[in-house]
Amino acid sequence: MGDRPAASCCANGRTAIDSSAAIVGWLNLHDSAFPAGRLVHSNGIESWLRAFPDAGPDLIVELVVDYVATSVATLDAVVGVHAWASDDLEVLRALDRELLSYKTSENARDASLKPGRQLADTAGRVGMNCEVPDCARADYLRAVSSARAPGNLAVVEAVVQAGLGVDRRTATLGTLRSSMASALSACVRLGRLGSLGAQRTLVAATPALVDLAADVERTPLDALSSSSFALELFGMRHAQMSPRLFAS
Repeated sequence: MGDRPAASCCANGRTAIDSSAAIVGWLNLHDSAFPAGRLVHSNGIESWLRAFPDAGPDLIVELVVDYVATSVATLDAVVGVHAWASDDLEVLRALDRELLSYKTSENARDASLKPGRQLADTAGRVGMNCEVPDCARADYLRAVSSARAPGNLAVVEAVVQAGLGVDRRTATLGTLRSSMASALSACVRLGRLGSLGAQRTLVAATPALVDLAADVERTPLDALSSSSFALELFGMRHAQMSPRLFAS
């Protein structure tokens, strides 16, 4: 698996699109205004914050950083790296199913599947799909939209990024950074973290995210894991919360 830009489509031997265009597409995809549904889910953070009303900014930031390092970077992003590298529909569907098998609670499945399916649909609507109709990546996105593939966010996001011509490292960093930004945004919207504090955290986390991306690329599929147990447990409690701001 090389670190070259993925092809914009996987048919007829066509090469990656211009790198500048790929970066613009990457920026659009990871813009908070892009309607992918990421910001609808707190991944258990809302429930955790309600259980710990006295938790200060330092502890909240620690929770978010730990979630990205021990769940996203060891599970979702790893599957995403392998999906980025694949131009085979059945392999993509198999990766999708494997990731779903690790989502053991309804909360976890909702937070992975709903934004993934929305991203697949939005990518097609705004023109982020592959240029060639019989491209395996385009076939996968259509399979997600028609419920013939699960559509986990990490897999859909990797496929879209590969189709845009985004290189592997940048795609991995996009997944990690968006996950952290989404979690921090939940804390801000819930009134438990200031917006400047969230941005300081993202800036300070840059070296760690770069290191995590390198680790993700070296991780084989048989080493998948997730150990963000606190958020998983509080995520399971989320459905019983009333009222609540986030879907999960």
